[in-house]
Amino acid sequence: MEFRVLGPLEVRDDAGTPVNLGGPRQRAVLARLLVEGGSVVSADRLIDDVYDGAPPASATATLQSYVSNLRRVIEPDRGPRTRSRLLVGRLPGYALAATEVDALRFGELVDRSESRPAAEALSCLEEALRLWRGSPYGEFCDETWAVAEVRRLWEQRAVAVERRAQALLDLGRPQAVIPDLEGETAANPSRERLWCLLALALYRTGRQAEALAVLRGAGNALAGRLRGNPGSELRTMEDAILRQVDSLGPVTTTAVLDAPTAVRGRQPLRGRETQLAELRNMLTTNSGLAVAAVSGEPGIGKTSLLTAFRDHCAGFGHLVLWGGCDDTRETPPLWPWVQVLQELQRHCPPPDRSALRGLLDDQPQPHSMEPSQFVKPSQSMEPHPVEPSHPMEPSQSVETVSPRRNRAVAQWLVTAAREQPVVVILDDLHRADPASVDLLRDVFILARALPGSPRVTIVTAFRDSISPCATTHPVEDLLSRLARYDLVRIHLGGLGAEAVQALAADLGITVDEPTARRLTGRTGGNPFFLRESLFLLARGRKPGTVIGAAPPASSAAVPTAVPDTASTAVPDTVFTAVPDTVAELIRQRLTALGSRVGEVLEIAALTGPDFDPALVAELDDDSAYDALDRAAQAGLLVSHAGRMTFAHGLVRETIIGAVTPPRKAEIHRAAMIALSSRPDTDVAVIAHHAVEAGPGARHEAIRWARAAAEQASLRLAHDEAVIWWDRAIAAHDACGGDPETRADLASRRVRTLTEAGHLVEARQTRTESGHLIDARQTRTEAGQAVDHAKADREPAAHASAARPLIAPDAPAPDAPGDWTLTAPGVPVGWTLHPLRHDRVSACVPR
Repeated sequence: MEFRVLGPLEVRDDAGTPVNLGGPRQRAVLARLLVEGGSVVSADRLIDDVYDGAPPASATATLQSYVSNLRRVIEPDRGPRTRSRLLVGRLPGYALAATEVDALRFGELVDRSESRPAAEALSCLEEALRLWRGSPYGEFCDETWAVAEVRRLWEQRAVAVERRAQALLDLGRPQAVIPDLEGETAANPSRERLWCLLALALYRTGRQAEALAVLRGAGNALAGRLRGNPGSELRTMEDAILRQVDSLGPVTTTAVLDAPTAVRGRQPLRGRETQLAELRNMLTTNSGLAVAAVSGEPGIGKTSLLTAFRDHCAGFGHLVLWGGCDDTRETPPLWPWVQVLQELQRHCPPPDRSALRGLLDDQPQPHSMEPSQFVKPSQSMEPHPVEPSHPMEPSQSVETVSPRRNRAVAQWLVTAAREQPVVVILDDLHRADPASVDLLRDVFILARALPGSPRVTIVTAFRDSISPCATTHPVEDLLSRLARYDLVRIHLGGLGAEAVQALAADLGITVDEPTARRLTGRTGGNPFFLRESLFLLARGRKPGTVIGAAPPASSAAVPTAVPDTASTAVPDTVFTAVPDTVAELIRQRLTALGSRVGEVLEIAALTGPDFDPALVAELDDDSAYDALDRAAQAGLLVSHAGRMTFAHGLVRETIIGAVTPPRKAEIHRAAMIALSSRPDTDVAVIAHHAVEAGPGARHEAIRWARAAAEQASLRLAHDEAVIWWDRAIAAHDACGGDPETRADLASRRVRTLTEAGHLVEARQTRTESGHLIDARQTRTEAGQAVDHAKADREPAAHASAARPLIAPDAPAPDAPGDWTLTAPGVPVGWTLHPLRHDRVSACVPR
């Protein structure tokens, strides 16, 4: 039997199958014995701990029953009246003589790593950390009798993390250290050794400025948290990096900037303990499918709450699948589900992959176009021929394909949940396309109907006032439908003064209570507004200085004394300088960074909510990396996995709002050209930039919007496809394109509307553009007939085949050759009769 305590309490048999340990108190008996590591625990102590000091009269008999049940479970082969070898009775109580315990194995591996070479130590430490599944002893981690052992194991894990980082550095792999240490420093901000290792890794990858920023941010955080100065290790490391001493090791440069997130990375969640506990409670009270919706104004902390919940779930062994919903004009349809399912397939293969066409398969790219093929507005550009798209097989329809896909997604999640509890998190649902919202609704309802009790939890977040001008937003309809299924609604309000002080301390800023109250009233307790206001108030002050509000002139109150710290009053002029809108706060931060940083951030903001620093540098120049570095150190940008994003969506929106229209069009056109040469770029992203580039890229907008529409149809997001067809048509009309392309676009829009079930609108479009569509079909049929006759090289057949499409007075051709249909007064080519759209005027040789 294997006993597992580095996470939820588990016991697995020799085949690796979990055994049933019974109810909470019976499990508590086993956990209490495991905590002692083989030592005897008296019966009185067991009873007192299991019943929290208030045992019933039958406690002794019940304890004996628990022990008997546990013996049958952990020793199934033990015969009747045979002495137990594992759970043994020894005066004055019981002991668990187990050797196959993951905590023991973990300790052995960590101890072994201390005296081994770097490569062997790394192998031991990675094996040890793989045993870790979450908070030790799971549900019992906060029990009085378990706290000391849990703390010991956490400390042992921290040592393992530090030794692993050192081993990787010794092996010349500093880049592999950075992502893990960024998370570890956020979770353990008081461990100076972790900060030093992170700074050293950054330094060895050629990022000296970021390494110094990490150390200074750590010093400020520790000063605010411990009311003291940073330790000698931090000071020594900072001094060594400044002097670039040889003992720090070799430095290698990297091509892509990866700014530090530790300075303003994942901070402790403040003022949301109740809401987080409500989400955690869903995992324990719901044995099957559960759903929750978090709402609040922009910047109120919805994503931070979901992030804390994600970390909690991952720590307890849940499979967490995260999908973000960015602006649908810049992301492909069903994008949040694409993210969720791509992560899911790494852990569990889909039961029916064929039903997930368009969600997992590689997406078709439009016909290749080199940057040199893009033309200036003054140049002409023939429309590129587009082959008919086939988003679904001829025998299929949206009525059959979409339900099959939705059932396949629901079945996939339920199948994965049988092996491991699944948590699906969909952030910023107010930005999701209708197809994503519909899929969420269907998946939840279909999963409930499947047999068994799927351990699937779905949590969404969206902004308040989703659509103030309409009441039919898909999210509103979704919430009304899910309300009947015990939907958990969580609304986030503003933070109180106490939480404001804690938030300030996390940022290395100290404020007194009156200042915290005034900030709360000024910002409405919005965490994002509060952070910006706190940084503005702290500008120019030394770390550790207490920021206090000046008392009114008529007041005789004495300022509150704060021992061992300096204190400065904040005059009312500073508070009146804090504007009512966060946009003004952000503009002040940008102004302080200089115009060069502002120019680069304009490019980054228009590139997308999640951007590649290398792309920004390609659109600007290599000095953009330094500007992005400064913005990251100022807390406006954060980085992850080689990409960067803005600290909050409102930062990006404010920057975009200040860009002039000509500048926007210039940036979008440059981004379109650059991204078109990257084969891994989604066509919807390129199409967005092409459309936003304005008059300078009308022809490219037609091309890419067409490709985005075909991609959306492939994903059965027909409403989104209609939007892209509309954009293609608008771009075509704006540049005065030819009737052939206009008819093709209108025909495809009609077909997509039909596939989406919008038959009335499809008929209306067919009526409005009927003459163009009919003429296009006529020209196609004529061309096919003539081509067929030409292939036979028979003049009579040629004339006979073309006759139904030729005006009655047109002469019949009598010799083979190249033929074309013409109309009076227009260039030679396939043309329409000026009055009769169902015929052509003549068939003459070229």
